[in-house]
Amino acid sequence: MLDDRQTVLRAAHAGTVSRGDAQAPAAGKDPPPGSPAEPMPRRYYFEDFTVGDVWEMQSPVITKEEIVDFASRFDPQYFHVDEEAARHSTYGGLIASGWHTVSICMRLICDRYLLDAMSMGSPGVSELRWLRPVRPGDSLRLRITVTEAKISRSRPDRGTVAHLWEAFNQDAELVMTMQGEGILARRNRSP
Repeated sequence: MLDDRQTVLRAAHAGTVSRGDAQAPAAGKDPPPGSPAEPMPRRYYFEDFTVGDVWEMQSPVITKEEIVDFASRFDPQYFHVDEEAARHSTYGGLIASGWHTVSICMRLICDRYLLDAMSMGSPGVSELRWLRPVRPGDSLRLRITVTEAKISRSRPDRGTVAHLWEAFNQDAELVMTMQGEGILARRNRSP
């Protein structure tokens, strides 16, 4: 079942980036198992992220089983793991952990472009807000907007890209926002 789920995830993550009228192609495929461990050429570098760029991607439907499985392992509060007890909570039913919501969004980003980028990690996030509960049967649309892109003064071979994440449910209700940064290598590494 996991292989089928991964196939569905990959098919669902064929999002787009808008930069005026241009649209970037979907990220490349993972190398086949057993391939030599050589560095893969990457498609996205610091220069490919411009202030105002908007990337959008869509998740598959989130199931009750996924919510309970994630929460049982990482955030076992009763309203994430016990459907009956959750009915009597302030939420009126089972809800996904906020960390599950972030993890789903991170996977969308990885599948859409990050695994095909010259990422050097992230210094962190400055703000994270869970605005509405995510429930079984929901699907998320993630919109990422580049808010700043600056070349490092101390290490000009890289730059930092700041972005705003906005996750919406299938009813276009905003369920999560996050502001963070990523460090990417520059294609042209000279100052």
